[in-house]
Amino acid sequence: MDSNIGIHGERAPGWVHYGASAFAGTGMALTYPDYGLWPLAWFTVAPFLFTLRGRAPHHGAWLGFVFGLFYFGPTLTWLSNTMTNYGHMPVWLAALVNALAVVIISLFTAFFGWLTAWIGRKTSGDMALLCVPVIWVAVELFRSHLPILAFPWARLADGQYLFLSFIQIADFCGEEGAGFLIMLVNAVWASMIWWMADKSRRFPIRLAAVAFILFVSSMVYGQARLAQSEKINGAPVPVALLQGNIDQARKWDRGYQREQVKMYIDMTLKASAHGAKLVVWPEAAATFYFGKDPYYDGLIRQVAQMAKVTILFGAVDSGERDGKRISFNSAWILDMGGHAEKYDKVRLAPFGEFVPLPKLLFFVHQIAHSIGDVTPGDQVHTLDAGGLRLGPQICFEIIFPQYSAQLAAMGAGAIVTITNDSWFGMSPASRQSMSMAVFRAVENRIPVLRAAQSGVSAIIGPDGRITAETPLFVKTTLFGQYIPRTGPPTFYSLYGWLIPWFFALGGVAIVVWTYIGARRAGVPGAV
Repeated sequence: MDSNIGIHGERAPGWVHYGASAFAGTGMALTYPDYGLWPLAWFTVAPFLFTLRGRAPHHGAWLGFVFGLFYFGPTLTWLSNTMTNYGHMPVWLAALVNALAVVIISLFTAFFGWLTAWIGRKTSGDMALLCVPVIWVAVELFRSHLPILAFPWARLADGQYLFLSFIQIADFCGEEGAGFLIMLVNAVWASMIWWMADKSRRFPIRLAAVAFILFVSSMVYGQARLAQSEKINGAPVPVALLQGNIDQARKWDRGYQREQVKMYIDMTLKASAHGAKLVVWPEAAATFYFGKDPYYDGLIRQVAQMAKVTILFGAVDSGERDGKRISFNSAWILDMGGHAEKYDKVRLAPFGEFVPLPKLLFFVHQIAHSIGDVTPGDQVHTLDAGGLRLGPQICFEIIFPQYSAQLAAMGAGAIVTITNDSWFGMSPASRQSMSMAVFRAVENRIPVLRAAQSGVSAIIGPDGRITAETPLFVKTTLFGQYIPRTGPPTFYSLYGWLIPWFFALGGVAIVVWTYIGARRAGVPGAV
């Protein structure tokens, strides 16, 4: 008996097919920083799509799972660094949770493989390939909006952040639209491979023509938008992003607190002398409770007044709720007149600021006692001080498109994201996060200022151009300027929330249509 024949008479995928899926997943991993081989995304998924041709759904799921392991495995190796440095987990536990995270995320690509193979079985391979872009984006959006465990990292289009003429379409259709077009092109390549393997098939001229027209149209639109971005008028705001490169092992040492605050004060005064009007400190740079510490409060207020600058800085905060003491991860803005406003982080970092599914993962808290119990803020909102309206985002909030869109719709002149990426170590994670910040800039046509404790700090223009950036683990100040956004919100800023619903309903419609069509045609297993 052929070892590749399953119990239902289905021909199971062989090593060649699993190898092709692994090859495709590895190719996707190479599109992200620090590998940077972003052109691969336009064709590397095609071999995986080809392996799904004629497969039983459960075989498609296994192929998709292998694709996901090789896609997310090399991309998310830094997760263990975060858990050991942030949550102080034992190395073995962090490695186990890292592997578990990759397995869980790979279940989404497994579901994509299952669904694509199922549609191919109930209709035709051609129809399955036609549906692939919608299905892929719908599954990605499900991964991005899953309650508690939502993690929109390493989406298909993330690696295209340097392909400026292409990603300009994001101000209309978001990163989701960019991912749709990339997957459509991969579907064309897969169809062409199928045509070369079976010359009795017709060349996929119509699918190729649609993909070609959409790609060319996106490039024409992108070039036009890039030309417009060079003509933006407005008074530039000189800005300084402070990168203190604090030793994470000493950051919360009470004996080091005075020295740390003094360092940021000195850097602020030098930034003022350099002409900066807005000075941004990183996440939790002020290691005291601002507003509750008369000594350090007075120091920072005095600096803002003396230097005649507006300071946006990260700090911890505390309060009480239902008789219990709670903590917040906050961003404060303080102007020279002493006016201060605060924003509390709404999207917390799992396994750093809280343990998701604590009843299921009870053992994590028992082993890693230092994982915090931070309370999320109520909602995103702008901060107004010194004549500036800024949209604050803390740490990995920037990877969630909906928050940046809300801030832009509220009238923010710039998005300011403060973060502490020291936890990632010398890994690609900081630049991967920055690549997603590029999309937030383009989606909302808004400048993004990224101040990181140990890098990468960056200034990103509304067209996605990274005008300045710093290396990792260097103490420095990044000087630059930005022109506050004053025009109307983009289509994506106002209506981007509809896009997940569009693709979700599109995916459901495809499934329902396939199911009904299969029943009417009497396809075996339709029920």
